[in-house]
Amino acid sequence: MRATQRFRPFEGRGYHLRMPKYQDLHALLERCVPKGSVTTYGDVSRYFYGEGTMKNHPIGAMLAALSRRPGDLSHRVIMNDGGLRVIDPQGQADRLEKEGVPLLDKPRRVDLKKAKRAKLT
Repeated sequence: MRATQRFRPFEGRGYHLRMPKYQDLHALLERCVPKGSVTTYGDVSRYFYGEGTMKNHPIGAMLAALSRRPGDLSHRVIMNDGGLRVIDPQGQADRLEKEGVPLLDKPRRVDLKKAKRAKLT
């Protein structure tokens, strides 16, 4: 799939949800979430699966796997309330701060009022 091509999750009459590939997820983050901006697990889930389907768990698992690869951009995906990921939140906070994303101190999370939110298209 080319990076400019939209992922089509529904196939056939049964409407079976198909998991996006790691390459699809990385291409989306690379294309739509530039340095200094963030998106949420929910936004990524809606992009791949459509409105009304909240499949955050598979997206979270894929992002956790991506976080161990070179060129990883998964630190730019946060929880809907601005919370950081469960695995290595300090590492995520450090990387976001280096990119200029505003963070709150207590609790440690992204300041959603000031942060630049990426539009996934």
